[in-house]
Amino acid sequence: MAAEVDVQSLIWALGILAVPLFAAIPLRFIWQYWIGGGHEETEYRTTVRQIIDSGWPTFFLSHWCRDAKEFSIEQSIMKMTGDPARTLGLGDRGILAEGKKADINVIDLNSLNEKQPELVHDFPGGAPRFIQKASGYKATLCNGSPILIDDELTGERAGQIIRSSSN
Repeated sequence: MAAEVDVQSLIWALGILAVPLFAAIPLRFIWQYWIGGGHEETEYRTTVRQIIDSGWPTFFLSHWCRDAKEFSIEQSIMKMTGDPARTLGLGDRGILAEGKKADINVIDLNSLNEKQPELVHDFPGGAPRFIQKASGYKATLCNGSPILIDDELTGERAGQIIRSSSN
């Protein structure tokens, strides 16, 4: 059990601090412990100006799926959607199926790339934060509404915050 904790700590540190170091570790070893997540873990007030993780889905798809061919597109999408949904107990999310909730990305995998992070001042009081855009996303549908078309936000706000049932 102690070895598993050490591995998970290592994966957390590498994922946040040094993504390129993943290349030195056998992937089959890492992926048995790794569950993808969004950039929410970086949105705490103490770290928002220092860490940006919002580009990880684009990096994962462009590097590990397309370039390194370590995973198929199906495996990659499951790692980023179905596995985290199952881990978090979100039974109504994570797969495209009738009666399930889903946001849909239409991706041009061949042109998918991360752009450089940018510092913007759009928090209350002009506080700064980093954002990171990408190219290769043809459309994103959230609750059936297009929120992104050809890599540009539409201004539509169709998402909802998921709260714990214990709150």
